[in-house]
Amino acid sequence: MQDFYDALSHDLSGGTYLSIFGQPIAVRHSEPIRDFAVVAFGWSWDPCPYEDKILGGLAYDVPAVQLDKNAWDFYGLRLADGSGKVDWATVTYEADTCQPVVLGSGYSRLYKVGDRIDARFYMRPLTFEVVGFLEECSAVFYKGDFNYSLDEMVVIPYPLRLDSVKRGVGDPEDFNRALAFAWCRATSPWTRALRPIP
Repeated sequence: MQDFYDALSHDLSGGTYLSIFGQPIAVRHSEPIRDFAVVAFGWSWDPCPYEDKILGGLAYDVPAVQLDKNAWDFYGLRLADGSGKVDWATVTYEADTCQPVVLGSGYSRLYKVGDRIDARFYMRPLTFEVVGFLEECSAVFYKGDFNYSLDEMVVIPYPLRLDSVKRGVGDPEDFNRALAFAWCRATSPWTRALRPIP
């Protein structure tokens, strides 16, 4: 699966594979997350916290999207003025490191660049560092929706190569399997002639 992932990412003759996968992530309980869900947008998902054993405390499930650099570049996603940048080479999902995360424009009232968010990504606890906010009205094509909005999403960059994701001490192989499955399940082929509609 790892070799298949890497081959699709870097060596697809005649086209480019784009990987976008929408799936909530568990985020450690915090006032900004609760306020954003209930007050700012009134999301349909239940904002009530629950006990998360991996995070060791209360958590919320928040809407999130995972995507690779191919998809980011194809759709021309950009960070708003004053934001930082996504360093794709630093995405490893290693434990005890800060991994870059991009937030939708709706979060800009509640977070700032450099803030950290404790989350559970599949079965691995990670600390995400906010590197920027997407421009308002950022969207991609996803599951038949030509204008899938990212304004209210936590956007998680995929690693450039799956072999950069190492197993942690006592970490089950299920993490890498789940990651590869999500990446490949979400992948869509596009020929080089195709471009997103502006």
